[in-house]
Amino acid sequence: MNPVSSHRTRSGFGARLAGISKLLSPVLLLVLGNTASADPVNLALNKKVTASTELRRAKMAVDGDPGSRWESAHKVAPSWLAVDLGSVSQISQVKIDWEDANAEIYEIQGSDDNSNWTTLSVQTGGKKGNRTDTVDLNAQYRYLRVFATKHSEHNGYGFSIWELKVLGTAGDGAPVSPDAPPAGSSNIAKGKTTYASSHLQSSAKAVDGNTDSRWESNHRESPSWMSVDLGSVSAVQQVAIHWEAANAASYEVQGSLDNSNWTTLVTPYIDEFGNRIDRWDLSGDYRYIRINALTPSSGNAWGYSIRELEVFGQTGEAPPTNPTEPTEPTDPTDPTDPTDPTEPTDPTEPSEPAPEPVPLPEGALPLFPENTKVVE
Repeated sequence: MNPVSSHRTRSGFGARLAGISKLLSPVLLLVLGNTASADPVNLALNKKVTASTELRRAKMAVDGDPGSRWESAHKVAPSWLAVDLGSVSQISQVKIDWEDANAEIYEIQGSDDNSNWTTLSVQTGGKKGNRTDTVDLNAQYRYLRVFATKHSEHNGYGFSIWELKVLGTAGDGAPVSPDAPPAGSSNIAKGKTTYASSHLQSSAKAVDGNTDSRWESNHRESPSWMSVDLGSVSAVQQVAIHWEAANAASYEVQGSLDNSNWTTLVTPYIDEFGNRIDRWDLSGDYRYIRINALTPSSGNAWGYSIRELEVFGQTGEAPPTNPTEPTEPTDPTDPTDPTDPTEPTDPTEPSEPAPEPVPLPEGALPLFPENTKVVE
């Protein structure tokens, strides 16, 4: 039995339109069709992302892989995840694929400068367990942030997101690579003086611009650290750590003005053995930057090893050297006091004649022959 199909005869304008469409390029029709029905683009995919804390890396929430995820520090609220869309963009919808450890209450926020945030939506009533939240928006921002303020009931961990999708239309401007240093900055650590707690391979190799050389600490010694002197108090915007396979799971990025008193700027936890690059956006003025490794990554039975430490920012003015204090000028017209004539010395008594040398026994050799040099 053949299926029944309906057929409607085109007449008038409809028939003429059908005839015209046959003349149009099939490729052009395809383009027009796709334009009319195109889905919004995921503006967050593989973009630069930051987070308040990272037990699992923030970039895993925008990598397009539904099996990887960002995880914040446990039992810390608020915690947040922010993505740089690269330019001010039209945002129509946000989708959050939460892992089991999720938020009961959170905000979706927007910003143009990654500093001043506007709350676009407040979501409440979230339940523990894997779920997808879809939030419709009509906003224009460059940065979007998920700001979690309360854990879901029975969530004794942190906040965890499989994938954050920001749907909309990208704005004008060149896309920003997640690995790009801040605009207008340069690597102000290259070739500078370094220090280290220990070195099986010199810490200077971590700032020589060559990722084939590396600093290596003593094995199985924690904490271990290396630091770099930027030469002057400088505006520090980003640190990039090119780890060798023997890396740190937990460490601190620290800044100092005097190489003695340290301020902790970032406290990452990334338990990934193997070559990797960690980038951290910073904001502050420091002369010294230190990487203080606390615990090795799982599988690391050696020490800590950094191929290259890059510090991006603007170099400050070199510290002034203390000039020598000028001495009081002497007046060349002042006559000098005449010195008293030297008193004549008393004539010395004639010295006693030297004793005659004692003759050596027959066959004996002198203690210091003439060709022997005595080394003092």
